[in-house]
Amino acid sequence: MKRIVIIIMMHLIFLTKLSAPTSCMLMLIKVAPLQLNYDDLIEAIYFVESSFNPYAFNQKENAHGGLQIRKIRLDDYNKKTGKNYQIKDLYNIEISKEIFLFYARKLKDYETISKKWNGSGPLTEKYWEKVKTYLETKKLK
Repeated sequence: MKRIVIIIMMHLIFLTKLSAPTSCMLMLIKVAPLQLNYDDLIEAIYFVESSFNPYAFNQKENAHGGLQIRKIRLDDYNKKTGKNYQIKDLYNIEISKEIFLFYARKLKDYETISKKWNGSGPLTEKYWEKVKTYLETKKLK
């Protein structure tokens, strides 16, 4: 996401009295987007989702691999990217990371990314707290 800062500079002429501006210049400055460290976030989510188990399977949610990806997300990813990954590929953490990053890079911050990765509803708050705790603990080391 690109942010543009608009700076308006006005020059006033001060002689004996205040007068209207004689010129107005508009400058647009492009500011680089905030850079996120996706490696730290992936590590935190990998821990929360599967305790670093690339072969994890959640039968109740039918979620696969270390980042607990469901078939519907895999199908969406394949459709949007032209890839043809299968369920078995989700047990390869590098492929799971690729899929995660495809969705994460469209969002602006760790909290939003984490909650969207988890799903929707009130449980996303608890999920975010777990991810945030992991990130904060990692910073302290």
